[in-house]
Amino acid sequence: MSSGFFTKRGLYSLALIGAMPLLTSCLQLDIVGTTSSSTSPVQAYSIPLGETVLHSFSPFISGATGGGQLAGALILSGSTLYGLTSNGGASGYGTVFSIGTDGSGFTLLHSFTGSATDGRLPVGSLLLSGGNLYGVTALAGAASQGTIFSIGTDGSGFSLIHSFTGGIADGATPTSSLIISGSTLYGTTQNGGSAGVGTAFSIGTNGAGFALIHTFTAVATNGECPNAALILSGATLYGTTRLGGSNALGTVFSVGTNGAAFTLLHSFTGVPTDGTNPGGSLLLSGSTLFGVTNWGGTHSLGNLFSIQTNGTGFTSLYSFTGGTDGTEPDTELVLSGGTLYGAATSAGSGGGGTVFSIGTGGAGFTVLHSFVGGANGSKPVSRRSH
Repeated sequence: MSSGFFTKRGLYSLALIGAMPLLTSCLQLDIVGTTSSSTSPVQAYSIPLGETVLHSFSPFISGATGGGQLAGALILSGSTLYGLTSNGGASGYGTVFSIGTDGSGFTLLHSFTGSATDGRLPVGSLLLSGGNLYGVTALAGAASQGTIFSIGTDGSGFSLIHSFTGGIADGATPTSSLIISGSTLYGTTQNGGSAGVGTAFSIGTNGAGFALIHTFTAVATNGECPNAALILSGATLYGTTRLGGSNALGTVFSVGTNGAAFTLLHSFTGVPTDGTNPGGSLLLSGSTLFGVTNWGGTHSLGNLFSIQTNGTGFTSLYSFTGGTDGTEPDTELVLSGGTLYGAATSAGSGGGGTVFSIGTGGAGFTVLHSFVGGANGSKPVSRRSH
């Protein structure tokens, strides 16, 4: 599956040719995504050696053919891409769609209705397992607190497998992508739980066995408002919270898939050698976690960091300056060999954000692309988190 960076109304997605289907070596850069401007429709495109428009969306317009703001990284299966729009569709509440990698065969698989038996405002990215796509909506469902849904890759069999209700025993407002292990889905909600500041949960792909793995409590030894996808290694989940921890500036945590052994691995401190408000999902390589913070660092404009899975060895890899390098990184990172790839949402030479690379040890920071707005796109952000 692909992993991606989005512009404000679209996707600037990077994935790897070979082991990770579809993107980069320095000589084989293949970018798949969308661009938008105030006067142009959203466009899906690929850039191997030149630009090809795969599909043009009509932003913020309801209708049977879809449209609107893309909501998550495109995922790839064979020669078909699957994605979400957070609005548009027959009711204007978002869609699930597929399109060929050559731009052919655009298909609207589902239009959300915003009803008690459907969702509204799909967020994060889709997850593909077998012949089914899984995802979340931040709103609607039976209690209007968001949903988990499944749908066949051909658009058949749409089903709500969970409607969030909030309160002590459930979450509310999921805003990040799901992950899967066997027949179990894992995810987070920004709200709900005993303190109302978020949960981590598990649920079977058939909707059975919903359980809260952890309820966040907004105290110094806990986190608050998780809004990025979890990652799984063995029986341990790793993630971040936007707020909470000893400084109320966000955390990195781990927790067992059964809810045991919750551990606060790091509480962010801000400047000058730390970050504030982690964004995007963590990346695991061996026993090292990599991630980004939107703020903090030497210049208070965002930071790249690494930390060991046992919480030791926190390292600030790079602090953004707000110049040609960009500012406010909010993307999940992608790893190829010893190089990390990511995006900053603002600044850069074109003023619209950047795509960058950096060694896993923090050396060799390089700007690969600067967004200038218009048809080129601007403000790339991760959509595995909302």
